[in-house]
Amino acid sequence: MITVLLVTSWNGHHPSYCAEMIRACADFSSRIYILCPQEANPLERVGGPPALLDKISVVVHSNSAARTGFRKYADIVADLREMRSHVLTIKQSHPDERTFIFHSSLDSWCIGILHLPLLALTIPKLLPWTFSGLLISPDREWPLSSARRFLTGHTGNPQDRSRFKKALDSLSNGLLAGSAYMLRRYYLWQRNLVFKRSRCENIAIQDERYADTLGSHTGKKVVLYPETTTTQVSNPPPDLVRLIEAKRKGRVVVGLLGGVNRVKCADLLLDVIQNFDTSAFLFVLAGNCRCDGFSPDHRAFLETGIHSYENVVFSPKPIPSENDFNAIIAACDIIYTVYRDHFHSSNVISKAVAFRKPVLVTAGELMAKRVKDYGIGHILPEHDAKACFMALQEMSAREFQENFLQTAKFATYIQDNSFKSLQTLMTTLISSHC
Repeated sequence: MITVLLVTSWNGHHPSYCAEMIRACADFSSRIYILCPQEANPLERVGGPPALLDKISVVVHSNSAARTGFRKYADIVADLREMRSHVLTIKQSHPDERTFIFHSSLDSWCIGILHLPLLALTIPKLLPWTFSGLLISPDREWPLSSARRFLTGHTGNPQDRSRFKKALDSLSNGLLAGSAYMLRRYYLWQRNLVFKRSRCENIAIQDERYADTLGSHTGKKVVLYPETTTTQVSNPPPDLVRLIEAKRKGRVVVGLLGGVNRVKCADLLLDVIQNFDTSAFLFVLAGNCRCDGFSPDHRAFLETGIHSYENVVFSPKPIPSENDFNAIIAACDIIYTVYRDHFHSSNVISKAVAFRKPVLVTAGELMAKRVKDYGIGHILPEHDAKACFMALQEMSAREFQENFLQTAKFATYIQDNSFKSLQTLMTTLISSHC
C-alpha cells in the first residue's frame, strides 16, 4: 500500500496533525509520500525509528494559493493541477500497488470555492483519484468582522452617538449580518457540491455537531477525527519554564500560549491585567505576537507597559518546538483558551487534558461543548474583562481545583482523542477506500 498525504497548510497545529497522520499510516504503508509546502518540515516532527523515516519521501509543492489578494483564488486551480501531476507521477512509479490518498486539510482548498463557482464542475478533472480528507471547520462562519470594525470606527463610540448614528449603526449591522448569512449559505452549498462531484469517498471532521448534516448533504461517509496530541516535554526544560518557576512565588499561573494576538483574545487578558488586582496570578503570554487588530492602547502596553508588571512573563516570539510548548503547558495552572471567532477545536485543549490543567474557553462553540461534556474547565459567559477576572478567580480557588480533579473525565477524553483512535480511523478509511 502506498500512502500519499496532501498537505496544503503548515500553520497552527497542522504540523502536529501531519506528523500524527504519518505515524498512524506507518503500519499499513510500504511507502509514504508527503506533498507539502516549501516551508514545511515533516521529518523533523515525525521522529520514530529509522525504519519509519526510510519509508517517507517528501515532495514539495508551490502552494501558490497561500498568497493574498485576488491571485489566491486564481491560483487555486494551478495548485490542484500541480498536485495532480505529483500524484500521477507517484502512482505511475508504483503501478502494481494500491494507493491511499488523504488530504490533511480540506479547508485549505475549499475556501477558494467561494470565488470560483465553476470549480465544482471541474473538480473531477483536477482531482481524478479516490481520496479521503480532514475537514477541520465543517460549518465555517462568515462574520465580516473587519467590516464591522470599520463601521464602528467611523460611527464613533456607542455612548456618544446621536440617534441618527445609532439608527445607521443598527441598519449597517443588520445588513452585514444578512450578508454574512447569505455568504455562509453560499459557501456551504458550493463546498458540498464539490464533495458530491469529487471522488472524495470519506470526510473526517473534528466537529461532531455536523457529522450527520454533512453526510446527508454530500452523500459521503463522514467520520470523526480525534484531536490527538503529543505529550513529550523538553529535558532540560526551556528557559521560559525556569523563568516561570522563579517568578511563581505561590501564585496561580495562567497561560496564553502559542500566539499573542486578537484571535486568542490577548487584548481581553491585557484588560484584566491592567484593571484588576491580579497579584494572586502570574500571567504567561508566550508565542508569536501579532498586534494587528489591537487598539493603540493595547499596542503601547505590549511595547512598554507590560514590562513593569512583576507578575507577567511576556515572550513575544514563536515557541521553538512542540516539546517546549508541552513543558510550558505543564508549568501552568490554568490554560487561557478564550478565542474570538473560533468555531472548531484546539489542540491546546488536548494538551491541557493530558497535563490535567483546566481550560477557560469562550461560550457557544465546539470547545465550550467539550468543556461541558468532559468537565475539563470553565466557560466564560461573555467577552468582558470583569467576567474574565471573576472566572479566573473561581478557577484558582481550592474548591474548584479539587472538584475539577475529581469530576473531569480525563480518561474518557484521552481515550476518545488518542493516537490509537487515530490509527483505528485511518484503518477504517483504508478499508472503505480500497
